[in-house]
Parts: sequence; C-alpha cells; structure tokens
Amino acid sequence: MAESAIEGCDVLVVDDDEDMREMLAAYLEVEGYRVGVASSAAAALASLDTMRTLPRLVLLDLMMPGMSADEFLGALRARPERSSIAVVLVSGAHDLVLRAQALRPAAYLAKPVDMSEVVGMVERYVV
Repeated sequence: MAESAIEGCDVLVVDDDEDMREMLAAYLEVEGYRVGVASSAAAALASLDTMRTLPRLVLLDLMMPGMSADEFLGALRARPERSSIAVVLVSGAHDLVLRAQALRPAAYLAKPVDMSEVVGMVERYVV
C-alpha cells in the first residue's frame, strides 16, 4: 500500500514498519473505515497540514526513526484545530505503559496487536 493521507480519513496509521501499516490499514478498511497511512511522524504531520477534514484518530507507533512520538504529540497539540484528534500509541516496547503515562495519549495498544482490540479502540474514538 502506498503512503497516502486520504482526505477525510477516519484513521491515520503512522508506523515505519510497512507490514504493520498495511495490516492495520487493510483490516480497518474491511471494517468500513477510511484509512490514511504515513511511514513517519514527520510525514503524518505534513499530511495533516494539507487536510481540510482531519482524522478522528491517529494510530501512532511509539518508536520510529526521526521524529519521536513525544515530538509528534507536542506538534499535534500545539495547533488548536488538531487538539481533538485522539492518538493511540501502538508499541512492542516492554515499558509501553510507563512511556504512555508520560506522553498522555488517549490510549495505547501493545504489539503484537489483537485486531479486535484495534477495532474496539477505533470504534471508541471514531464517531
């Protein structure tokens, strides 16, 4: 799946692991959600800058090269029009809970992800 930020997408999946991005996007699309994807936090922010209609949810990999999750969240929260976007951290990090508490995302999911949990999370934030 090519990197794309679909205008009016419900969910933006941000992960440097192409297989994970594709799996999450494909599964959510089958569930009826419009999904955009980005391979980095910086690419996700650039995509958000071009969207007239913002996604309700960002599924964000915690550990990616380049811009950190902390920097992404800071940049996202710095713009009032983006402050309503829920961010769910997704990570295989052993200290995910501690990191998530420090970053204050809407929620977090541990890798390997359970797709029913992902759908439940998306249902919670995408109205």
